[in-house]
Amino acid sequence: MTIQREEKKAMTPEQHAQKILSELKIREAPVPVEDIAARLGAKISFEPFEGKGELSGMLLRDKGQTVIGINSSHPTVRQRFSIAHEIGHLVMHQGSVYVDQTVRFNRDSKSSMAILKRFRQMALRQNF
Repeated sequence: MTIQREEKKAMTPEQHAQKILSELKIREAPVPVEDIAARLGAKISFEPFEGKGELSGMLLRDKGQTVIGINSSHPTVRQRFSIAHEIGHLVMHQGSVYVDQTVRFNRDSKSSMAILKRFRQMALRQNF
């Protein structure tokens, strides 16, 4: 599924979500977030992320491939939210890497590089 670039700038997150649900004919809860990610061309990798647990999810695009990394040590409800959140990044933003955290927003360059390295390793395991 592709959303026109002109629409991306004008649409709110809620409008993007409604568009996806409508186009995929999803009308009932629970919303199948893993299926939506797959239908949008993203692979999902569940891994325990190192650190204090504040890292919830990441999105990596590279060479026409997309991987959503989800912290498997978080509760299932949080994992589902993180998948949906990363789908939002996928359809609303350009760029190759998005890293979301629930608590800490400022990381030093060493820890940021470690996160990126870990995520690229996850992507390689997904045949990325």
